[in-house]
Amino acid sequence: AEEIFQSFFSGGDPFVGFGFGDDDFVMRRTRARRPMGRAPVVRDSERIDLLPKRTVVKLCGLTNETLNGSVGQVDAFDSERQRYTVRLSDGGGEVAVKPANVQQVISEARVEGTSHPDLNGSLAASAIFNSTSGRYVVEGITDKAIAIKPENLVLPPGTRVTITGVSSRPALNGQAGKIVGSDGTERYTVQLAQSGEQVRVKFGAVVSLHAL
Repeated sequence: AEEIFQSFFSGGDPFVGFGFGDDDFVMRRTRARRPMGRAPVVRDSERIDLLPKRTVVKLCGLTNETLNGSVGQVDAFDSERQRYTVRLSDGGGEVAVKPANVQQVISEARVEGTSHPDLNGSLAASAIFNSTSGRYVVEGITDKAIAIKPENLVLPPGTRVTITGVSSRPALNGQAGKIVGSDGTERYTVQLAQSGEQVRVKFGAVVSLHAL
């Protein structure tokens, strides 16, 4: 089966309709107006079940549709409100959003094992997982965005992921983890957030964190 699909997203957001309900609690802030008495935030980049500070993300599924598609960087995580604080790249200040409303933008993921030799070995400028298609939307390799299966995209170390589709150890499915590395057997070593255990799983058995 063909692993590569040219995307047809010209003129619109490829994730239109990727909704998460009305209670997305978006709050726009600027540096000049920081609320007093804010809840504690998590700034520890070693917490595996959260996106680290400075992770690039794309907003999606918000009831405030003007923010959907905006790109920014994670600044912190508010553990009381269960929201990421995201600093928008367009200078529009900060927003507080649920984990379900951010898509991890992965850079330098490597294409491998497709039926297109000219693509194999290429590094993506950005890759975002689309749960509807089950593929990563990859940009920066060709002049158009292409869609690539998880098993054909090698994610870099440090990427936060969710394990999925493991039949030999079904208890792993749904667990958050961090990619430690990969090897020539088409498997990642993933450190689990819950136990700290390191497990080896196939490339196709993980997707970026918060994507499901």
